[in-house]
Amino acid sequence: MKYLFFIFIVFCVGCTEVRDIYYSDDIKITDGVEVPHRTLNGKLLISELLGVSYIEVVGNYLLAFTPKLNNLFHIYDANGKYITEIGIKGNGPNDFVNCKPTGQSCVNKGVCNIWINDVSSAELKRIDLNESIRMGRCIIDKRLPVIPMSANSFYMNDSVAMQEVLTENNYKWVSSSNGRILTEDPCYKIKMSSPYSCYSNISRIDECENLIVSAMHYINQINFYNYKTGKRFSACVGSITASQNILDKETGLSKWVYYADLQVTDKNIYALYLNQDYKDAYEKKKKVELHVFGKDGTLHEILSFDQYIIGISVDMSHGILYGLSYDDCIYAYDIRNNGRFVASQRV
Repeated sequence: MKYLFFIFIVFCVGCTEVRDIYYSDDIKITDGVEVPHRTLNGKLLISELLGVSYIEVVGNYLLAFTPKLNNLFHIYDANGKYITEIGIKGNGPNDFVNCKPTGQSCVNKGVCNIWINDVSSAELKRIDLNESIRMGRCIIDKRLPVIPMSANSFYMNDSVAMQEVLTENNYKWVSSSNGRILTEDPCYKIKMSSPYSCYSNISRIDECENLIVSAMHYINQINFYNYKTGKRFSACVGSITASQNILDKETGLSKWVYYADLQVTDKNIYALYLNQDYKDAYEKKKKVELHVFGKDGTLHEILSFDQYIIGISVDMSHGILYGLSYDDCIYAYDIRNNGRFVASQRV
């Protein structure tokens, strides 16, 4: 009898160690580990817009993506001064159908470019910001076909794109040349009947490190994928989401929203952590965090905001993080000087 009781205890203890492995057996869990915490106080830059979905910094320009307005892109200088607005919905050579930023931009000899994923038209399109501002309309100077309805797509070179493609029960990373598949690699270990509701994420690419980083919306983790070597690993702050806790059984909708936005810089990864009930996410104000990771998945710092921030863009050259609040205001935060702006900063 004592022997059977001992077996039962061992079995129960073993059960507590079991967890869902969605992406990789190599997962770095930060739970109870002390890391520096800071609270940032923002400076209000822009408050006149409505329906902003994303913000992106490109050189000295700050772009606000406004899909519900007549012009899709409102352009400001880095201090929040209005410059112009460009981009319309349509099927013309410089139009867009359903667009979102890829996080890829370039400043070369003063010329600023940004890549846009026009999901519905299955194309990556590069905007020449300087020429667009000069002409007063959107100028697309380069385009690359991608696989239709790929929410996360990245420009690799003039003929090759990397994109995340939804399948019947999973996602896969696909490398393609002018729409022709070169390689494909399934993303997740666990197949889901509703992969979009479970595995939706925002991804960014670090071309220098051959790394794609994905912040999961409905699962509490960040995933890393080296598309050259195939190496995968994950990072989790807190506890891993159990598979039975992702979806509401009655509604079929996600239960919880974890990460809302993501930026990858030369040194760090900035992941915006809502950690909020799906019904309240993006609408009901709460304290949110910014998780700052290294490229190896190590959590370096946790930042908090004085506003309910739901979108971010990072300008490391000036030490400024731009935050989009739930009510369409854009704030600037110093991330170098203990949350306080100094005279040398441009904002």
